[in-house]
This record gives sequence, C-alpha cells and structure tokens, in this order.
Amino acid sequence: MGNRWWRRGRRLVSVTLAAMLGMLGAVMVAGPAWADLTRDFNGDGRGDLLALFDYGNGSTGLWVFPGVPNRPDGQPGQVTPYMAWATTPGNYWIGVTKNVAGDFNGDGRTDIMSLYDYGNGAAGLFVIPGTTGSGPNATDAHRVWYAPPGNFWLSVVKVAAGDVNGDGKDDLLAMYNYPDNSFGIWVFPGTASVGDGASNPYMSWQSPAHWNPLSEVEFTAGDINGDGRDDLVGLWDYPNTVAALRVWASGPSGPGAPYDIYYDPNWEPNVGQRAQLATLNSNHDGMDDIAVVSNAQIRMFNGTDQQGTGYSTPYRLPLAGPHDGPVLTRSVITSANIDEDAGGELVGMFDNGNGSTSMWVLTGSPNDFFYWYLAEVWSAVPGDFPMNRTKVAR
Repeated sequence: MGNRWWRRGRRLVSVTLAAMLGMLGAVMVAGPAWADLTRDFNGDGRGDLLALFDYGNGSTGLWVFPGVPNRPDGQPGQVTPYMAWATTPGNYWIGVTKNVAGDFNGDGRTDIMSLYDYGNGAAGLFVIPGTTGSGPNATDAHRVWYAPPGNFWLSVVKVAAGDVNGDGKDDLLAMYNYPDNSFGIWVFPGTASVGDGASNPYMSWQSPAHWNPLSEVEFTAGDINGDGRDDLVGLWDYPNTVAALRVWASGPSGPGAPYDIYYDPNWEPNVGQRAQLATLNSNHDGMDDIAVVSNAQIRMFNGTDQQGTGYSTPYRLPLAGPHDGPVLTRSVITSANIDEDAGGELVGMFDNGNGSTSMWVLTGSPNDFFYWYLAEVWSAVPGDFPMNRTKVAR
C-alpha cells in the first residue's frame, strides 16, 4: 500500500470521534443502550470485523479480524486475522447469501446471520455462532428457519440486524419488496434454539403500495431514540437530488410506522451505488448515531428521540488525506468497538485493486484536531483475499 492513504511513523493525537463530538456540546449520560454495537465475536471485549471468503466451488471460510488495543502512541494497533470456520466444496455458496452480524443467540458474543437462497423462492436462515476458538472447525453453521420453493425470494430482500423487540438477543430484519412496490419489514427473532422453526418470522410493518423500490433505500439498525430497542433506519434516495433519513421506531413487536428525522432537497447520496449506513456510539448520549458514507464523504447524524425533520442535522467529518475519499468509495463499511474504548469506530474493508484487500479504522488526525483519516490496520499481499470474493457481515 505504501503511503497512498496510510500515514506511517506519525504520532497520533489520541482523540476519539466520541470525544470530539462530546466537546462540541454532547451531554454525557449513563445507560449504554448501544452495548450490542461492540460486535465482539471472540468474547475478548473488543469488537471484530467478520468477513466470509469464497474459495470457489461452494467452499467458504469465515475470517475474524479481531479488535486490538491502540498502541502506546495512540495509533490503532495492527490486526492479525484468523479463520474460525470453513466448509468443504459444494456446501456453502456465499454468492447466494445476505449476511449481517449480531448476537442472535444471546450468549454475549456476536454471530453471523446468513439468509441463504436455494433458488426458486426457497430460502433458509443460518447462524454461525461467535466463539473464543480459532481454526476451520472453531464454530459451525446451523439452520433456524426454512421456506420451501415459491415462498421467499431473496433477490427482493435487504437485511439489517438489531435487538428490535428488547429481549436481549439481536434479530434479523428482512425488508421484502412486493410487486406493487410496497415492502414489508419481516422480523426473524433471535433464538438460542437450533433447527428449522427455531426462528419464526413475522411482519411488523408494511408500507403502502407504490413506495420507491428498495433499490433506492439503504438500511441499518440501532437504538436511535434511546429506549433500549434497536430501530430500523433507512436512507431514502428520491429523484432530483432529494434524500431523507427515516426511522422505524421499535416496540415490543419490532419496527412500526416510520418518520423522518432529516430531509435534504439538495443531496444525492447515490443509494444503490456506494451509499452505506452504519450506527455507532459517537457522543455517549444514550442514543445511537448514524454514519452515512456516500460520495467520498462521511456525514454523522446524532440519534434523537424527537420525531420530525430538523431534529438530527449532519456533521461532515473532514478527511485529512487526499486519498481517503476515494478509499471510502471502494470500501465496505461497518462499525465495531475495535479498541475497547468508551465508543465505537467506523471500520471498513478496502479493495486495493491488485487482487487483495486492506482493513482500515477511522481515527483522529495526528496534525489537526478537526481532521480524520483512514488508518490501515491490515493488508493482504497482492492476489490474496480479493474483494470480489469477500463478503463483510455488517
């Protein structure tokens, strides 16, 4: 990678995103409703990035990119990934999966939840449990739901994950697009049980007909209003450079009717191309905040318990390096509490363009308090771990 976007040998001022936004006026309160956003797969208290890798011929491996403490100089520590699961050929085709990360079984470790398309409208939901072990047999996948042919078409589904019913286990959310351009929010409840029927999905809300198709919406989940349940968040990309940030607040049965928290008549986020969402704890106010990455920019929206546009306005994070913006456009982005501090970080996998990938962490600038850069914490050698065979569980 050289020095294209990773600054080596420069002292980092240890200022987190949470600290900066706190100094800009955030109120510090107790009660971390955002604890599930740690994304800790191996149970060491630090968040991890999880990636499924396609070895070809239906052989898949799960790679864990474990969180590490910051170095003494404040720079992010280097990550050493390891394999935690692998299948033999013909057993798991990740090209037909849609994957999210969350603590589905309630054991305190993050799992991968994977919707699997068998074809002809048949689908299954698999769970790959988090584990303290390493190696190709450290964990295994088990199925918790199955729909026979003609019942569930994965091609019209977008997914997210969060504890939307408040039972302490994360749930998979499947936004299902119907032919009349309505869509339903289907909740697959978290469960510690194993076997078909262990998770019985139900619809928590359905839109009116002729809404914009799901191809124009990007989703994530987080506790935006601070009530202890994760909410569904959607970035809506309307024609003519109009965009809205919408929240489906959750009740005991999951997400309900939506409302807008932000509306912009002059924003083209390019949903369906490179716009991505993530939620993280950035200002410690008990409400998850929303990071929108689009058009080589990062916009942060504070969580709010108010309903209506204007209650959440974005702060654009200024990137210090000239190459950081282009890196964002070639990254798959999520969030995790990588360094076990009081907050969380945006992290991503970047396509190096040479048949390999790198992992980065968004961190403070070593030279200017109000600038941020993407610090490389791992990189594969050319030809190894290509991005087009990698699926990050977000």
